[in-house]
Amino acid sequence: MTRTARLAVVLAVLAVLAVLGSTAVTVAAYLGRDDADARRTPGAHRSGQPAGIEDGDGVGQTVGGSHGRAAFEVPSAREGWTVQARDTVLYYVDRHGEPSVGVRGAAVFRAGYCRGRTDSNRAFAGFAGSVAGGSVRAVNAELGRRWVRAIALDADLATSGPHTPLRTRDVTLADGTGAVRSTARIKVLRPGVCDAPEVDFAIVSADSGGSVTSVVMVRDTGVPGTLPDEAADEILATLHVVRD
Repeated sequence: MTRTARLAVVLAVLAVLAVLGSTAVTVAAYLGRDDADARRTPGAHRSGQPAGIEDGDGVGQTVGGSHGRAAFEVPSAREGWTVQARDTVLYYVDRHGEPSVGVRGAAVFRAGYCRGRTDSNRAFAGFAGSVAGGSVRAVNAELGRRWVRAIALDADLATSGPHTPLRTRDVTLADGTGAVRSTARIKVLRPGVCDAPEVDFAIVSADSGGSVTSVVMVRDTGVPGTLPDEAADEILATLHVVRD
């Protein structure tokens, strides 16, 4: 979690390790208690309080930001997607082993795909916080650099894998809203048996009314069973401001 995004830095102690397939032990998850989130009823969903709920017909699921200002959509559980509880945070650590960047209540693709590793997944997407002040492009680029640096850090917390330069461009979301998107590809050092050789990173940022809201996606690439580019693009394009 970055200081800029101020992502859930006061949650409880580390409880469970959750690893993206191709990033060794750099990604962890921990559980925390947010009384407001804990009181929410599963299945409830109203404007201004999206909660990551699968639609009744199983078509898709909505993932909402912690402040209810924005949301995005992922496919149904039948297509391999699971929306985590709001009190679960996926994060990368820095060279000191401390949380660096992360997402809360993320949507996870193919959770447990690696035999014997229930904490494995092929991709995740979630909100990287809401940042007040600064232009959309500036916030996007800064968060993008921080995420790429964190993802590239090897499990030894000393060396970093090579990556492509962060590419930033203007995009149009599915609802016609203008946004900014940055992407990079990171090579995995010493991939394990269940790991992919590379990881694709993307961050999409938009003005959510007085602040900049960003969605990040981290996904394995280069092996069968990973999330296709087209599917990733479609998910990121569903970012939208939640209207009352």
